[in-house]
Amino acid sequence: MRQPRRFQFGAGGYTRFWNATAQVPYLYSASAKKFITYDDAQSMAVKMNFANQQALGGAMFWEMSEDTESATGTSLLDAVFAGMRLP
Repeated sequence: MRQPRRFQFGAGGYTRFWNATAQVPYLYSASAKKFITYDDAQSMAVKMNFANQQALGGAMFWEMSEDTESATGTSLLDAVFAGMRLP
């Protein structure tokens, strides 16, 4: 079974940035000339806030096989659950 590549902030020259318009993080390595987009607990909280403001019936994200706790100790699933504001 193929092991997924893990990207650590600062490892391999990657630096984390925040796109204020899209409200999502991304990693960029100038030396590798690679750009990686992803969601984290912070961006999921923004998305859940939007879903609540729009009175949407739910939320989803595409892939969670690598959903691990972030540096803050929160996974994407935890962030979605925390932001759902269930009655």
